[in-house]
Amino acid sequence: MVGRRRGPMASRLWVGEVAPRILVRCWGDFAIEDGATGADLKPRGRKARALLAYLVLHPGKAVSREKLTGLFWGDRAEEQARGSLRQTLFELRDLANGGGVLLVERESVALVPDRVLTDIEGMRALLEAGDFQALLAALPDRDELLFANLDGIDAGFDEWLHVERTRQRDLLVTLIGDASAAALATGQARSARAFHSRLLEFNPDDTRPASPSSDSPLSPPAFTATNEPRKWRAVAVAAAVLLATGTVGGAMWLRADAPVAPVPDRDVRELYNVAHQIIYQRNGEQFPMATQLLRRALALAPNDVAVMADLAAIIAMNNRTPDGLAEAERLARRAIQLDPNSATANGVLGMVLGFQSDEARAAVKKAARLNSNDPQIQFWLSNVLGVEGDYVGRLQALRRAAAIDPLWHRASGTAAVAAWELGYPDEAEAYVARLRERDPRLAFLCGYSVDMARGDYASVVRDTVAARQRLTEADAADSKLGMALLVLGYEQPARLLLRLPPPLWRIVSGAGPAPGELEPLLIAATVDDPAASLALTGLRETLKAGRAAEIVAAYDRRVGLLAELTAGNPSNVDLITNGLQVALALRAVGREREADELLVRADSAIRQSFSHGAVPNWLYAGASGVWAAQGRKEEALAALKAAIDRGWQYAPLTPLPDMAEIPSFAGLRGDPRFERLRQRLKDHIQRERRAVGPVPV
Repeated sequence: MVGRRRGPMASRLWVGEVAPRILVRCWGDFAIEDGATGADLKPRGRKARALLAYLVLHPGKAVSREKLTGLFWGDRAEEQARGSLRQTLFELRDLANGGGVLLVERESVALVPDRVLTDIEGMRALLEAGDFQALLAALPDRDELLFANLDGIDAGFDEWLHVERTRQRDLLVTLIGDASAAALATGQARSARAFHSRLLEFNPDDTRPASPSSDSPLSPPAFTATNEPRKWRAVAVAAAVLLATGTVGGAMWLRADAPVAPVPDRDVRELYNVAHQIIYQRNGEQFPMATQLLRRALALAPNDVAVMADLAAIIAMNNRTPDGLAEAERLARRAIQLDPNSATANGVLGMVLGFQSDEARAAVKKAARLNSNDPQIQFWLSNVLGVEGDYVGRLQALRRAAAIDPLWHRASGTAAVAAWELGYPDEAEAYVARLRERDPRLAFLCGYSVDMARGDYASVVRDTVAARQRLTEADAADSKLGMALLVLGYEQPARLLLRLPPPLWRIVSGAGPAPGELEPLLIAATVDDPAASLALTGLRETLKAGRAAEIVAAYDRRVGLLAELTAGNPSNVDLITNGLQVALALRAVGREREADELLVRADSAIRQSFSHGAVPNWLYAGASGVWAAQGRKEEALAALKAAIDRGWQYAPLTPLPDMAEIPSFAGLRGDPRFERLRQRLKDHIQRERRAVGPVPV
């Protein structure tokens, strides 16, 4: 089949009225041509071609000359290698001087992305435009390699090329699967079938997961070393066909061994199986598809408890608006009405209700009694125990979840951090090591969580840079790198990587919320993870700015997160963190009695946590803030020392954080003991900065 798609690139790869400056073919033999005339622009030298190939897959990135010499002349002395690079760049002078394609500077080289279009980008554009016939024509053949004629350049480049071929092939499989689903969604079944045929060419080992039992719809997939989300791509396409056609008959082309007239229950299980995997693996970008699949399954089987519970779960995860949560709660309650002993339905109800109310916690605990072998239920139980301040029990639930499904990063990563915070560093490392044996990507995600918790920012930067090319968009490599760089004080690269909207950037940069921005932040924090992670910092910065009245007004009106403080049973964490800030604000506006009452509630939450046994290191720091606000200086200093001795790091997402800026520590500032502890944390940040060295982005 090689050679099927040769010919001018321009007619196939750009969408719109104006062709870009040059077109680059990455799949198959490297080729480069003028977008307007079709003239061949390939340089004569293979290293010049390889250098261009590397740059086109790093568009807009300033690649250092040191990096390029290491890739292409790694066996030569530095001066000789730099001379060879200069000679190669001279060969590319037509693309740089006046061509506007290459930006050659004294210490770096970059490709100007607006002047170049690769076949990889072109295929994405065709998918977005819905031009499925053109996309089918543009797809590479199954046996084509990325930059097939650029092997044997140099050891460094060859190693990069090997990794990039694997990454791009995975991305291509994902694109083809998405194209099949998109074609079905627009009623183009013939194109969908053609894409599915191509999908099977590239990914012939796709396997279908076994149907879970009806009483355990959130049980994990079978434990295998190759259990990756992309393995279910063919199943996702099959389910999309069922959704589009409404019958299994429309999907007969998917499987040669499919029965002629499958029973309706099989239709439901096909739809359910795929949606279940999306929920369990938290594939957020596929949540809308899973929601559609489950709605179709529920239309076919209106009283299927497993389908109903899953639909409630995904609506609550993906649409945390009042209307979304109301629908999710209605579905969960209906599932329990149909089967009061459905473990998953009870667990989902607790998750939908938010884990904090008495009813929510009772529902999750009932679910855990009904089925102690479901990792999702154990994970939900860990949330309930955390709300109650039982951190020993929380770790035990996470241990069970991770033992049931060792490759579920959500459990292993959270268990690793919880173990480290409670003083079990060897256990935390064991989770990472176990994942490392089976899946380096999951090991990275787990290790990242632990490294951030213990303030090992240099390792976060190093490991994230090394892993970036094998991470998916859902893994948010840029955000992970940006958070570590921000804490270390590298604001500009952090800003580019985090890509936060202006109100959130004002918080992380230390400027704080502008007047009128606090309440929207508190509301967004109930449904948006980035806002939730910055809400506490926003409250502290508003206090520092002398605008306590804004916090009190939001508290009085029960806005967003602060509504939980006035609910019947707020979590221990809410009282110790947000409750402390509200108490300080109430004191600042003269409402001393209410402030003292809230601080007493926070102190009670602390003591309740200690009554369960060991507590995480950050809780010592929280206790220190509460006790400092109550004027209990000696207890506050002792708790703060315990927190830092146990590895706690003050690391809000702000540049070079200084715990002297914490409003509740105002009464401790100047005390020699406090200043020594403060300096320990500042010295740690500086050591991490030195370990990072030049910013690698």
